[in-house]
Amino acid sequence: MGLKNEGIIEDKARELHEKTLEEIKKKKQQLKKQKKFDRANRSRTVSFVGALINVCKADRRPWDGIGGKAAKKMVGMLAAAVANSNPYTTALGILAGPMANSIDKPDVYGHVELHYRGNIAAVANLGVQNDSFTPQWNNVAWRQIDINEAYLRISLFDKDLLDNDSIGIFEIGSELLKEAAAKGQVLPVQVSEQTNGQVLFGLISVQ
Repeated sequence: MGLKNEGIIEDKARELHEKTLEEIKKKKQQLKKQKKFDRANRSRTVSFVGALINVCKADRRPWDGIGGKAAKKMVGMLAAAVANSNPYTTALGILAGPMANSIDKPDVYGHVELHYRGNIAAVANLGVQNDSFTPQWNNVAWRQIDINEAYLRISLFDKDLLDNDSIGIFEIGSELLKEAAAKGQVLPVQVSEQTNGQVLFGLISVQ
């Protein structure tokens, strides 16, 4: 009986030892992978590619004066969309729908600042995208950027004949740049809380 118990104890100890070795091996592999990813993050291409703009200003007035009733209805729809489990796709579907056609859209322009180690390292202008809730740009990209120490600050405006309206100013931090790099595709970043609801999402790509 004693020998049998000793054998069981030895088997359990061996099993625990093998399990521990396997866990150590996995942790080493994960660490190696993380170090490789961290090295890659020191030389990334960072792009700002677009935004999703709300259908009206924070005070519920449309951007260019026409479509107030439809805009007020869509504001509620977009607020619900941003709160659901798939916010970007849902909001994009609403802004691309027929109701949005009755609302005057902003003429969106602005600039993007690349901040690196506490300083503004570069600034890129965003050309005017006329009549759009979903403006896109393909000219804003910086190469060989260490995203561990970088972030973006984006300023968007609505170009008008007299006074240009501020649409929103928002930042996209280092952790989100690293998330975009890990996903390897365009990442929608929810920024409505930074812009009083006027900009819903900023779109970035990090390769």
